[in-house]
Amino acid sequence: MDTKLHQCTINMIDVQGDRALVRPVGDLDGFTGPPLGAMLSQVARRGVRHFTIDMSLVTFADSGAIHSIEHLLRDHPETIVTLVGTSDVFRTLLTVSGLDAHLGLVS
Repeated sequence: MDTKLHQCTINMIDVQGDRALVRPVGDLDGFTGPPLGAMLSQVARRGVRHFTIDMSLVTFADSGAIHSIEHLLRDHPETIVTLVGTSDVFRTLLTVSGLDAHLGLVS
């Protein structure tokens, strides 16, 4: 049996001025969340303040995804993050963590 674990591709779809569209594909967990967080922070240091993260192609997300977004907001408090295409389960995780109050959420 061939099992693939911890696979996530992070696509920076578009950066224009202070806005970026990010599309992770695959699983966002404790293993793949930190690279996402590092990439988001690096882009924020270059002046991007508005992130739209399209979660519609994420097949699994846990606290690793939450932490990557939390770190971005903590390290760059001027940043605005909007999540698009989140699953109902991930929205519940955002609510339980309290992070939903700091994000824009679009179905």
